[in-house]
Amino acid sequence: MDRKKIIYVWKSPYPWDVRVEKICKSLAKDYEVLILARWGKEAKKAEQIDGITVRRVGFREKSIKSIPLSFNPIWKKELETVIKGFKPDAIIVREIMLGTLVGKLGKKYSIPTIMDMAENYPAVIKLFKKYKQNIFSRFLIHTLDLAKMVEKNSLNLIKNVIVVCDEQVDRLKSEKYISNHKFCVVENTPIFEENTKIDKKFTKPIFGHHGNLTGDKSVFEFLQAVIELLNEGYDMEFHIMGNGEIYQETKKIVDESGHSDKIIMYGNWKDELYKKYLNTINFGVLPYGVNDFTNTTNFNKYYDFLKFGIPIITSETKPMSRLNKELGCGITINIDCNNDIKESIKKLYDCDYDNLSTNAYNAYVKRYNWSVDEKALLQFVKEVI
Repeated sequence: MDRKKIIYVWKSPYPWDVRVEKICKSLAKDYEVLILARWGKEAKKAEQIDGITVRRVGFREKSIKSIPLSFNPIWKKELETVIKGFKPDAIIVREIMLGTLVGKLGKKYSIPTIMDMAENYPAVIKLFKKYKQNIFSRFLIHTLDLAKMVEKNSLNLIKNVIVVCDEQVDRLKSEKYISNHKFCVVENTPIFEENTKIDKKFTKPIFGHHGNLTGDKSVFEFLQAVIELLNEGYDMEFHIMGNGEIYQETKKIVDESGHSDKIIMYGNWKDELYKKYLNTINFGVLPYGVNDFTNTTNFNKYYDFLKFGIPIITSETKPMSRLNKELGCGITINIDCNNDIKESIKKLYDCDYDNLSTNAYNAYVKRYNWSVDEKALLQFVKEVI
C-alpha cells in the first residue's frame, strides 16, 4: 500500500533548520515527505536528504524574486506544480508569510492544510531593528500591524495549527478570527538520549548563557549584577558562549570589570567548547526580555538545559515562569531589576541543588523530549488527514 504524502512549505533555505528537520524526519516515519524550500545557493534544484525530497523555489534566480510572500507568483507556480505532480494528502506551512497561498491552494485542490506556527510572528517582527528604521516600515509593521493582518488571512483559511507552547494557544483563542480551529502543542524539545544527566558537586554558582548575543536578551543586566557581587566578595563565575551584535560591547564590560578570570567569554560556537561549557556550568541563564513574543514561545535552550540536568534561571516570560513552577527546576527573576537579580543569586548558595538538578532531568526524561512531541505531532497529522 502506498504511503500518504505531505508537503512541508518552508520560507527559508534547507538544510538546515532544527525544527523543520525534526518535524520532517518524524513525518517521514509514516509518510512520504517533500520539503518545498527557498533556494539558498545550493547546487541542486531538488535532491534527497535523509530520505526526504527537497525542492527549491527560485533556483539560480536573484533572491528578490523568491521572497516568501503569498502573492509572489514564483511561489504559487512552484507550489502548484508540486501539488499536481506529488499529489499530497496534506500540506504543512511553516509560519504565516506563505499561509494564505497554502490555504487557497489547499482549498482549490481539496487538500487538508496545517500551519506550523513556531512563533508569534506579528509580535517578533516588531522587535526587528530593520522595521524601526524608517517611517514606511514603521507604518506598515507597527501602525497598520501588517503581520497581524497576514496572520488573520492565513488562519481564516487554515484551521489546523501546530504551536510551541500553551500560551500561544491562549493567545490565538483570544483573537476574533479564530473559530473551529484545532491546536496541537509540539514543543522545541531535543532528541531523546539516555543517561545525559551531568552530575555536579555544587559549591558555588557557575552560570552559563549560550547562543547569539543580541539586544533582545538582558545579558547586560545579569552581567552587571554578577560583577557587583564579585566586587562584594561573592564567589561565582559566568560563562558566555556565542557571538552576535552585542559581543564586543559585552566583552568590553567584562574586560573593564577586572573579573575576566571569573567571567569567561568563549566567542564563536564550537562543539568541543560547548561540551566543556556544559560540564563547567551549574545554572543555565535565559535572560530574555518580557514581551508579546517571549510570552508566547519557549526556547530550545530551556529544554537543552533540562536534558543535562542543569537548573535554569529565567526572566519572567509566561512559558518559562510556568515551567519553573510546575517542574521545580528553575528560578524566575525580574531580569530588569538589579537588586532582584542580586538577591536571587545570593539565595542560590543555600539552595537544594541536587533536587533542582534531578527535577530538571526528570522533566526531560518524562515529558520534554522529542519522542513525546513526535507522538503528538503524528497523532495530530493523522487526525487531519
